[in-house]
Amino acid sequence: MTDAHAERFLAHMKERFAKNGHAVAKALRDMADEVDREVDAPPNKVNAPAHAWKAHRVVHIVTWGVANLNLNALVLDAAETDILSKEQQ
Repeated sequence: MTDAHAERFLAHMKERFAKNGHAVAKALRDMADEVDREVDAPPNKVNAPAHAWKAHRVVHIVTWGVANLNLNALVLDAAETDILSKEQQ
């Protein structure tokens, strides 16, 4: 790979890392908003105590939200970017 190609690829990886990092932050903010809505919502008509049901919903929102964050892409992009940065030094 020529120096020009390597520089462009490194720039691309830095942009991709930043994009993934911002996507994680947005997903966490969206998750927090969803938790706020759930906590403030009127009780559902289910056969469970209202606050226990809300706690269950919050745990579900957070558990599934974190599982779907695609953090592995962020970690892989970080590793690739660091390797490329070191190679260009």
